[in-house]
Amino acid sequence: MKITNMKRLILLITTGVFCTIINAQEKTVSLENQTVETLIKSGNYSHVRDFSDGLVVVETKGEKPKYGALDHSGKQVIPFKYDDISDFFEGIARVELHQKFGAINKKGKVIVPIMYDSMSDFQENMAIISLNNKFGATDRNGKIIIPLKYDTLGPFENGTAKALINGKWIFIDPQGKIAE
Repeated sequence: MKITNMKRLILLITTGVFCTIINAQEKTVSLENQTVETLIKSGNYSHVRDFSDGLVVVETKGEKPKYGALDHSGKQVIPFKYDDISDFFEGIARVELHQKFGAINKKGKVIVPIMYDSMSDFQENMAIISLNNKFGATDRNGKIIIPLKYDTLGPFENGTAKALINGKWIFIDPQGKIAE
């Protein structure tokens, strides 16, 4: 790698094979390798997470920091408008905006509407969601697969989840049917 103007560039080399070049004057970041072994702080970001699923989630500095995501070249892929973004996994990340939760894909398209009071990460191809103190589940396309009718709904493990409805604990399957 050739560096021609040392006054304009800051070169950070972390342990391992990760190298990041931060151009403080032009406020750009070039990510040379996907192996991130330490958190990197530049003049633009207060927090840079590890790469996940080909993207790195970063948080802007300021009174009201926002989250977005960059690809390996440092290009902004997800706009800096979210209050939080989980790491991407299998092409999906949970997002928070104005105290509501949903999910986006790696292109930034909303796939689960940002309208829920809470949302888990996807597990067994579904995420637990809540709205107005009722719990249910959505699939990876944003379709409600378990209605928002439970007082509590635990994570699915081996095809069943523990749920509380009308004071009674039950086990349900991914279709919302009572498991035997």
